Amino acid sequence: MKNLMLVLLCSFYCAVSWGNDNPMAPQTGSSACDTPIYSTNHYIADHALLMLPAGERHWLDQRHKHYLLGTTSPEDPQLSTTCALPANNHASQHEKHSVEWAWDYSDFKVVNGEKKDRTAVLAQQAYDNAVTAYRADKLDDAAFFLGAMAHYIGDVSYANIHSDTVWTDARSPALSPFEQYVSPDRLVKRQPYSAVKRVSKNSQEIYRTFGSAQDKAAPPAIGKSVNLGANELADVLHTFYVSVVKH
Repeated sequence: MKNLMLVLLCSFYCAVSWGNDNPMAPQTGSSACDTPIYSTNHYIADHALLMLPAGERHWLDQRHKHYLLGTTSPEDPQLSTTCALPANNHASQHEKHSVEWAWDYSDFKVVNGEKKDRTAVLAQQAYDNAVTAYRADKLDDAAFFLGAMAHYIGDVSYANIHSDTVWTDARSPALSPFEQYVSPDRLVKRQPYSAVKRVSKNSQEIYRTFGSAQDKAAPPAIGKSVNLGANELADVLHTFYVSVVKH
């Protein structure tokens, strides 16, 4: 897959929010369906997939393109039509994929009775769509929705980076500067909502500590944040396999 530059400009709209507010430009034509732009989200999605045992990821490996297109879809509302994919009702270039934490990190922030957990809810909804699709024997659609779910976990998996970062295919020998920090841990059962909660809390704490990737101490912390995101996503994919694919 072609290596492409992604400028990560993660802006915070309040002191304790976390998300990716820099939408990818939508692609057009057949290239959008054949070669999705490879971003941070795809890097995390691919690494999570590679953390699964070969037998667990086999069905997704066979539908890798659908998985990556799903990872693109939350920021490209035209993709489903362009590539004849299932509708992603939550795709929007203008909606923030973010969460907000209370100052004491006890839970997501609540404002006027509304819990600021949008990304966690979207991740869970995409996962539930994948369950429905798989049980209806629509495996390509299931892979697509799991990719969309991966996007939302990816959005909260990296801290504030104010520099150009080359995100290369996780299966490529030309690796990103954060590759040294990515390694699998023990797989456990995890729901997407919980994964977003765990990862976003960690990322927000990193931002509070460093504020900018220009801090020399920041890259290892950012690498660990990316690693946590990939491992939490791997846990969710493992849960899908155990709870849905094997049944």
